[in-house]
Amino acid sequence: MDDAARTKDQLIEELTRLRRRVAELETGETERAQAAEELKQQNATLAALNAMAVIVGQSLNLEQLVNAALAKIIEITGALAGTVQLDDNTGIQNHKTDSMVVRWGYTSDKAIENNRWTGLEIPIIAQEQTLGRLVVFKPTVQGWQDQDEQLLTAIGYELGVGIAKARLFEAMERQSNQLRVLGQRVVEAEEAERRRLARELHDQVGQSLTAIGINLDILSKLLPEDIPQQIISRLDDMRTLVTQTNKRVREVMVNLRPEMLDDYGILAALRWSAERFTNRTGIPVQVNGKEAESRLSIQVENVLYRVAQEALTNVAKHAQATQVTINLTFDAHYVQMIVADNGVGINPTEQTLSNDVRRWGTAIMAERVEGVNGHFSLQSAPSQGVKIIVEVPR
Repeated sequence: MDDAARTKDQLIEELTRLRRRVAELETGETERAQAAEELKQQNATLAALNAMAVIVGQSLNLEQLVNAALAKIIEITGALAGTVQLDDNTGIQNHKTDSMVVRWGYTSDKAIENNRWTGLEIPIIAQEQTLGRLVVFKPTVQGWQDQDEQLLTAIGYELGVGIAKARLFEAMERQSNQLRVLGQRVVEAEEAERRRLARELHDQVGQSLTAIGINLDILSKLLPEDIPQQIISRLDDMRTLVTQTNKRVREVMVNLRPEMLDDYGILAALRWSAERFTNRTGIPVQVNGKEAESRLSIQVENVLYRVAQEALTNVAKHAQATQVTINLTFDAHYVQMIVADNGVGINPTEQTLSNDVRRWGTAIMAERVEGVNGHFSLQSAPSQGVKIIVEVPR
């Protein structure tokens, strides 16, 4: 083969190699471009899901959550309008929540009817349960791509988690409200029963004891002068027993329903109760506060009085205190009462029967306060006394 032929073959071989190299480079560039596009889409998906996660974490109010989420979805996808429709939800205690429809960006339905908008429908799912559907609309000429459907499907799951949490929170709120109402009714029923028992004691037992005492006095006067001393002593004992029993009955009546609370209000009732407590136990109680410009509600006054009564009972039984203070303050919306002693305090690590009884009394106080939408707290440490703080709406 001559030199020209060899040169030609070499050139053809080199050209083939170069073409192959160019093809490889072009393929690599295409792959890199595709990889870059996929990366871009993945970043956009992650950014969108992160934005949805932020919205889901910001609110537990169902309507606010759905509105904010739908607005963000339309912004992310470049859609013109969208709607979220939630199915009926059967929640705790078979409480049925009506379906919700939220729309964003709609001007009218005519654009849809005339096929100028194309909708993409995505299920909203949480824990393998379909909660509703998300539909977003673009102009028909633009249409939707596969990556749009993938993105919205992921968003549908994220939104489903938020909706499930919001519905659970609403169910818990309903239960909490029901418990508060029930607690208030229990307190009211208890006070009504206390009033009924106090009336019964006054009308039946008290009057009967008074009649017995009167009859004994009359009988003593009718007896002859030479009656044996043993009989006279027995009559005196009976009169003393009737008097003591009558006094105890009156004490029970006062504890059941103090007239001071009905007639003069909470501050006067607290001072009267503190004086009786000091006379009975020898522990001084200082009551601080000013009369409110207007009377509190009967329910609130009852709760404050009963909590103070229970707190003083705990002091007498457990505290080994030498001083108790009760502070009562008011503002336009709330009443605060603080009952504090300087006793041995409470050690939360102790598991004695005495502490179990005290915790039970504390639970009763807390339930009373929560029954009128108030807040109860207890602060204590060993050798530092106990402070009970009650805040209730007026």
